Amino acid sequence: HYNCFHSMVVVREQYNNLKAAISELGSKVSGVLQNQETEFLTAYRTHIRNIQKDFEVLRQDIDEKETAIKNNVLVRHIENERDWYKREALHLDQQLMKAKKKEASLSEKVEELEQDRTWLSDQLKNVMKEKNAMERKLNSSCTDD
Repeated sequence: HYNCFHSMVVVREQYNNLKAAISELGSKVSGVLQNQETEFLTAYRTHIRNIQKDFEVLRQDIDEKETAIKNNVLVRHIENERDWYKREALHLDQQLMKAKKKEASLSEKVEELEQDRTWLSDQLKNVMKEKNAMERKLNSSCTDD
């Protein structure tokens, strides 16, 4: 009976160690996912805010230039600046496209992490089932002695 009791103590210790490791793994995976999601959303919001500010500045400049055209003041200068704004708008459009690609890439990473999390959760469930089966087998072998 001492060997069976001692074996049960060892099994319970290992079981507790396994539970702690599984819990720690789950916490770490959740933490990593949360950090990555937060970083992604912060970067995305900041980038979009900057783009909106740039567009607002451009809109204000365009309004000012339209007033100058109506007053026939420095028409050539305004036409040159109009061309610059067109180029700048194309440049900003390219920047926006890059940001959207980056957003898509980050979204894919988040999705991959979610899939990894699901897989790890499934693995955890399987390990727990195996552990329970081993405990039942151990308990039945101990009671048979």
